[in-house]
Amino acid sequence: KLEEQAWKACQSKLYYNERKDLSNKETDKLLDISLSDIRAITTKGLRLYDKGDFKNATKYFNQAASKNDPVAQYYLGLNHLFGFGEEKNVNKGISLIKKSANAGYIEAQLSLSNLYITGYGVDVDINKYQYWIECINKLSKIQNGYLRENYEKLQMEQALFYHSIDNHLLSYEITKREVQKSNVNFYGLHAVICNKLNKNKELLDIAQKGHQQSIDICSELLAFIYWVEKKEKPQNLPKAENILLKLSINGNKRAQNLLGKIYKDLEK
Repeated sequence: KLEEQAWKACQSKLYYNERKDLSNKETDKLLDISLSDIRAITTKGLRLYDKGDFKNATKYFNQAASKNDPVAQYYLGLNHLFGFGEEKNVNKGISLIKKSANAGYIEAQLSLSNLYITGYGVDVDINKYQYWIECINKLSKIQNGYLRENYEKLQMEQALFYHSIDNHLLSYEITKREVQKSNVNFYGLHAVICNKLNKNKELLDIAQKGHQQSIDICSELLAFIYWVEKKEKPQNLPKAENILLKLSINGNKRAQNLLGKIYKDLEK
């Protein structure tokens, strides 16, 4: 039932994704023919939204949202929440995003979890935050290409957002979950966050794993750890040198700078 609901909720986005690379003329012709289809109405809105024409996009979102399309409800909610093409109305925006989330649309669920953890427009509510995160995690297990890829993209965006505002603990919780699933796409960011939080044991572990997967930032951090530990473990200094040499050859400036420091240490 969960999969069926989630799949149904994202139909308009799938319909849009299949047509967004067509020329404007081709797409508009197709959509004008099928405007009785709620997905086509939402797609009209999404094309305008992507161009930054929020005011005209809202006209289509209003039309589709009134027919209970979760994608239209979500984007219309964002417009009200942040005042895109509409007079800002936080309560109305949250109400629309809730409708979309309850209908099973994963983007709305993730946005709602963000609202409850940050307290934007609502009271901070850890229980509701965890509820929506659990919903998202269940959807991530669905073996459906769009939902899986979209889930990963949204989780990464959320982790990067919290990292950008120095809320590293929230970023850590997201990346840790993905690393525990052996999702290599999150190794680099998780290593950076572990470094920020001084989780040294965990940092060494993920840096070594990421280095084996040829993830540059993990290799950099592993070399940095070896350099910092040079007094206790001098045998690791040549390892750091080899890692940084390979990165430096490929033009990695941070690696080149650290390599210079290592050479100064070796000269002593």
